[in-house]
Amino acid sequence: MLVARTSYDRYCAACHGLSDGGPTPVAELGFQPADLRRLGERYGTPLDREALTDYIDGRHARSLGEERIMPVWGDRLYEHFPDTVEVDEMRAGTIGLLIDYLQSIQEG
Repeated sequence: MLVARTSYDRYCAACHGLSDGGPTPVAELGFQPADLRRLGERYGTPLDREALTDYIDGRHARSLGEERIMPVWGDRLYEHFPDTVEVDEMRAGTIGLLIDYLQSIQEG
């Protein structure tokens, strides 16, 4: 779980805050991102991994012209993978670790 927490700290904590629900740095900008401890309310319990993976990845939403505040992590996380790596393998990597961690911090 340490690797998953490290991924969360690296990619998510700057906007969503630490897993204890403390204040977030972006709150000073007038925007409060989702409380990731309560994703089960939106994605079910256990979390719907496929739907959450699609949301975190974000490339599909962009291709449909949907606006979002959250970065399109699929671009950033997968830009260095060689073309020979399957998309499902990439998405199971870092995003899979993040979802494992998010599942572990769910409340309610």
